[in-house]
Amino acid sequence: MRSFLSLPQKHHESGDDDRTSEQYEIFKAGLASMYTVYACARVIIIESVPSDALNPMPYQDRGWCFFEASISIMCGSLVLFDDFSDRKWQMLQLKLKALGGVATSEAKELDVFCAAWHKELNKKMFVNNADKTEVANLFKKSLGDLLQGPTDSGGTLRSQ
Repeated sequence: MRSFLSLPQKHHESGDDDRTSEQYEIFKAGLASMYTVYACARVIIIESVPSDALNPMPYQDRGWCFFEASISIMCGSLVLFDDFSDRKWQMLQLKLKALGGVATSEAKELDVFCAAWHKELNKKMFVNNADKTEVANLFKKSLGDLLQGPTDSGGTLRSQ
């Protein structure tokens, strides 16, 4: 299992991609299984972002954070949420938990859910306007893997 910090990243200020081809391959391989971190491990979300942070964008407005919260809520691995005062986050949690009960044969409901999820993703911000397509594709892959049942990673929606 790898986390964001263990993967070679683009330059954090300029957005330039100065990774070697080997680093990029490591990045792609790690990204493909990134959801397992949030599906299998206990997840604690601390929403507060210091105003003097390098990137003070609020947690709930960040694209990658939305993906991570979504997977951890759907898989039941979220154990603590810093601030439940935001009604929007409460609704997201309820919707995503409900998805755990959607059978794969109920494709219409799943399609409706995915369309709503992508609509919400489009409202999120990404550093240097990057990664939105990658996050959308990763969510689709993750959801497919999680609905298929237990995997080597242990994460599943079918066992809930």
